[in-house]
Amino acid sequence: MVVRLASSSVISALVASGVYYFLEGRKTKKERQIIHLKETIDQFYSPMLFHFEHMSSWGAFLGIRDDYAFDPVTLIGKLRDTEAIMRSGVRLSSPCVRNLWYEWQPLAVAAVEARKGSTYPQFRPERFKELSKALHQALKEECGALEKKYLKEIGGKP
Repeated sequence: MVVRLASSSVISALVASGVYYFLEGRKTKKERQIIHLKETIDQFYSPMLFHFEHMSSWGAFLGIRDDYAFDPVTLIGKLRDTEAIMRSGVRLSSPCVRNLWYEWQPLAVAAVEARKGSTYPQFRPERFKELSKALHQALKEECGALEKKYLKEIGGKP
């Protein structure tokens, strides 16, 4: 009877330890997920969105709603900023955003150069605007989805 009681105690202790270990592992994993989501939103998507929203707001201000305004000096700054964001946060971006940015970036450089008088025969202003809209839309959609997921993880309302 003592042996049976001792073995039951040992088994109970092992089960309790296993359950505790499992629950702590899930808690730690959830905390890491929340940190990663916050980092992705704060360090990648929000700064990238800022630049495209800024260019869009200037387009609206200048009366070309649904378009972007590109001043060569401002665009050069945005290229530098988005390049720094991509360089430090490429692992945070989705393949879609990454591919769109890599396609958009040379056209943005060509747009700046065109305003300075240099031309690239491959440069098509329509394609540049099209890619700007596509990249902006992808950033908005993905950031929105990440924000919903983040709110769900922290117990907020999505």
